[in-house]
Amino acid sequence: MYNSQAARLTLYAFISAIESDLRDFLTLNIVEEKEKEILEKFIEKVEKRVRLEEIESSSLLPIIHFLDFGDLKQILDIIVSDLPDSYKNQIKELSERIENITPIRNRVMHSRPLNFDDFPTIIDFIEDIHKYGFVEFYNTKDTKSKIMQDPSYIYGLKLPSHENYQNAILNNLPQPEFDDTGFVGRNIDKKNIKELILGHYPVISVVGDGGIGKTALVLNSLYELLDDSAHQYEGIIWVSLKTRTLNNGEFINIQSTITNTVDIYKEIYNVLDSTTSNQDLDNIITNIIEYMANFNILLVLDNLETINTSSIREFLIKIPKNSKVITTSRIGIGEFEHRYNLQGLTDKESNYYLRRLAQNNKLNILSKVPEKKLSEIASNLYFNPLAMKWFVANMLKGESIESILKHKDDLTEYCMSNVYNKLSEDAKKILEIMLISNKECSNAELTYLFNIDSLRYGKAMNDLFATNMVNMKNDNKKVENRTLFFITDFAREYLKKHCKPSNKSFISIQKKMRTLKGLSENLQNEENDPYRIESIFINHSDEEISASYLKKALTFANKSEFESAEEYIEKARNATPDFFEVYKISAFISVLQNDYYAAELAYQTAIECKPDYPPIYFFYAGFKLMTIENFDEAYDAITFAEKLDPKNNRIKMHKGRILKQLGEYSEAEKVFNEVLENLENLDIRTKKELVDQASDNLKRWADMTRNENGELAESLIKKSINILERIDEAHFDTKIVITISKIIKTLTYIYIEMNKNDVSYLIELLEKYYSKVRVIEDKNFRRPFESLLAKIDLNQREDITKIFSSNVVNHTIKEQGFIISLMPTYGFIKNFSPNNLFFYWNDFEGDFSKLAIGDKVQFTIGSSEKGLCAKKVTLV
Repeated sequence: MYNSQAARLTLYAFISAIESDLRDFLTLNIVEEKEKEILEKFIEKVEKRVRLEEIESSSLLPIIHFLDFGDLKQILDIIVSDLPDSYKNQIKELSERIENITPIRNRVMHSRPLNFDDFPTIIDFIEDIHKYGFVEFYNTKDTKSKIMQDPSYIYGLKLPSHENYQNAILNNLPQPEFDDTGFVGRNIDKKNIKELILGHYPVISVVGDGGIGKTALVLNSLYELLDDSAHQYEGIIWVSLKTRTLNNGEFINIQSTITNTVDIYKEIYNVLDSTTSNQDLDNIITNIIEYMANFNILLVLDNLETINTSSIREFLIKIPKNSKVITTSRIGIGEFEHRYNLQGLTDKESNYYLRRLAQNNKLNILSKVPEKKLSEIASNLYFNPLAMKWFVANMLKGESIESILKHKDDLTEYCMSNVYNKLSEDAKKILEIMLISNKECSNAELTYLFNIDSLRYGKAMNDLFATNMVNMKNDNKKVENRTLFFITDFAREYLKKHCKPSNKSFISIQKKMRTLKGLSENLQNEENDPYRIESIFINHSDEEISASYLKKALTFANKSEFESAEEYIEKARNATPDFFEVYKISAFISVLQNDYYAAELAYQTAIECKPDYPPIYFFYAGFKLMTIENFDEAYDAITFAEKLDPKNNRIKMHKGRILKQLGEYSEAEKVFNEVLENLENLDIRTKKELVDQASDNLKRWADMTRNENGELAESLIKKSINILERIDEAHFDTKIVITISKIIKTLTYIYIEMNKNDVSYLIELLEKYYSKVRVIEDKNFRRPFESLLAKIDLNQREDITKIFSSNVVNHTIKEQGFIISLMPTYGFIKNFSPNNLFFYWNDFEGDFSKLAIGDKVQFTIGSSEKGLCAKKVTLV
């Protein structure tokens, strides 16, 4: 009996009886001398309802029967002083309880939704009336007796009509369907919905799973709005598009429902103007828009997912700014709506709701279930109010708790109906991937497993959020700003039953997931140095995915396949938009393409993503130094890097290099010397770079001072050579050899300007290094020697001439040449070929590791896919 109608009628019966008993009590207990004093202030109110002469009494007591329930409480508080002292405490308590009943009475009488505690409050009072013996409560006791003897008694009652109260504004709001339990919880949701209704959004969509309580929430909020003077609406129009309902534990179709947009417009127009009919659709829509422009109308479209929303969007776009539309749906409308996602009840609310349903249906077995078990049931039902009603309805049929929870097919089908089939194929594919992966997935993982472009992926994800089938959360435990996506429990149950993945999809996704797992191992096996541009450092699995894309981008960039490189950069950016390494590699590849503006923007973004990471400033300084040649900004960047990592030798070397370019040779020397103190602990690559830069700095300093101070310039040259000699000649590369060549040339000019006769040190350098220098010697190298030879003694002149002549390359012998460049597994020979001759390490007949730049070799000429090359290479 305790359905929605019965709850309200039962409350009406009891409250009416309580009210009648209070009137009788007050009529008997207002003393004659105070009758006028107590009642005359209510005369004006009563006269609005009935003329006093119609009461036909010389006394004012009859007006008590025309007062409101709250007025009776006021009178009770006044007469308490005239009653025996033994009653005073009980009367005060009774007054407080009457005050609590007053808003319940208003909700019952004025067709407002009941609250979850309305029914218990009244029943508790009925059970306690014996405590107030000074009031007879004849009517209340009689009503209780009648209901207990014949529960159907209440169906003979008729709720009073309060048309003036109801129709303060035009509305066709339906009777709420939750009076049996009252409106449970949702205080924050109600507050948020009311704020949205009173706010500036023209279209509000309350989105959630079927049965989650969207209709109840909006309806409850609107009824409260009717009684709130803060709203600006002159009419509330409710259009229900519901097609199925729960009946006796089963979901059945509703007859005569609205199933198309034409019927929607007709229903709206019928509420606004029922006097006009037989208009065509265009006129109906035009008139509706005109009404909504002239009056503040709040239009509610309930269960909108049953209609093709694309056909109603054009109408919604035309809604005038003073009016508003609210929709409840399992699917959002689109971009122009404000979407409010409604979740299930809380654990506490769900337990209360289940107990109320059990009590109302006399389901004692459920009423006695412990709280912990009740919470498990609520969780298994997704904290969904409709699911809980369905559960109780099936328990009433005699089914066990376990059996009901194991067979939820009808429930999930109902709650997910009209949702999955409206998804795009891309959205369905993402659901399939998430179902197979069986875990919470990030954007990076989903885009890796489903290889589509970012625009399609973004649209598919928007579709899923619109259906509320997918939810998201922040992964605060592992890393900041990482969002994880997961299928809601309801959707998962539905998909497992109705949309199982094919074997082909299952195998394909499983294979990709194994590949995904292997990315981390591959990256961990690489030797990483944060101050090498190719090194990529990761913190979590999303960045592993992005790193794999960046590695591929670098591979394509090294082959000058920049279009493919940019595609993988874009994949990495979409996977991890805040990952600084994406922008570092992007900047590097932009430089390779001579797109310096793009490189600048990428470096700036990298710094924004990781503002306290010194390698980023290191690379940025290098970009400013070598590409843009903005030495001042390069210096600013490197000094900030040094502040973050003050002991790093790579940063110090970069700083020295920038100071060298700024002409601050003395400061640069100090910086280089600081690193040189730790030379033995550096890797060979860093050693070579350090001695080259430090010696070149002194060479440039010597160039600047040679005209004014030859002795200082000579000492600087000797210091530069000493630095170079701190590493084994076997490690000399072309770059160092070029630096040696420049040092020898500068020293020659110094001696010329000093008119120095003794050039023994210069001869010593030539004897030691000319065999290497000759391989890179340009036409300008010997120019200063022509002037020098005329100024020195004959013996030294002959020594220099002999060094030059003994190292002449015989270009007529095509099978001879000099080693000009060496790499770990290959080298190049300078000979007749304009591009030099390539040879591989196993083409050298000897110990390849002991070859040095400048070594004279002979060979046979062969060929490869790339052209001529050297074979059978031997030392001369």
